[in-house]
Amino acid sequence: MRIFIWSVRRELWEHRWVYLVPLLFGGALMAVAAWQTGVNVSGFDAVAHPMSAAVARRLSLGFDTAARMNLLIGVLVAFVYCAEALHSERHDRSILFWKSLPVGDGMAIAGKAAVPLLFIPALTFAMVLVCQLVARVTFAGTGGHFQSALASPSAAIVEAAVGALWIGPLYAWVLLVSARAPRAVLLVALAPLMLVSMVERLATSDNTITQALFHRGVGRYWPRGHLDLVGGIDALAMAPATVLLRSASLWVGAVVAALLLVGVVRARRRSAESL
Repeated sequence: MRIFIWSVRRELWEHRWVYLVPLLFGGALMAVAAWQTGVNVSGFDAVAHPMSAAVARRLSLGFDTAARMNLLIGVLVAFVYCAEALHSERHDRSILFWKSLPVGDGMAIAGKAAVPLLFIPALTFAMVLVCQLVARVTFAGTGGHFQSALASPSAAIVEAAVGALWIGPLYAWVLLVSARAPRAVLLVALAPLMLVSMVERLATSDNTITQALFHRGVGRYWPRGHLDLVGGIDALAMAPATVLLRSASLWVGAVVAALLLVGVVRARRRSAESL
């Protein structure tokens, strides 16, 4: 366990932007949401002029968007990290140094996989909690309440954990490509998925695969007020984490992610041997 913790700390030390980017963007989003909502709720009074549920639902959109964007930024940061995690150590040949330490490839990959699957979800969960607190303070004394699929701490922590598991196969796929691709890791990782989507569209005039991939990744947290831009549905409301836990696709994806991570371990071993 101690080696695992040090492996994760090593990743965070080498990739400080993994936590700096979500903190900076998340803080800015919450500040904007608090300012915008605070201006609109200033005329309501819990006794003289209480806020109706319909108005509270509309005014909650800013904080709901901020909470979702915190999760969405975490997903994007996780994808970029997965693309760099193994490619960077091959590119600068630091893999030879790390291989000289008494840490096996399996433990090294476990430390890398823990960043998108454990650390970033924990960080984004903390950011959503702060967003909830700011929303409650903003709505205090108005008679209204923050209304969102992420309005409670229990919903936020379950979503952070289950959401990471849901997107896990894509994280593992990008890690595998990062262990082998010579350059442009994200492009190499996304090209086959885009090709399959294009073939489906041309062959059947359908976009089922495209939508499935979209909702398996960033689509789950796409702000509900802007879903019309991508023709999607509110996956967070239609399939909350508690429902997702009972779906077979979640656990099939978890098995696929585990198999891909085994492939990442072997790919890292072969990469070190070829240098």
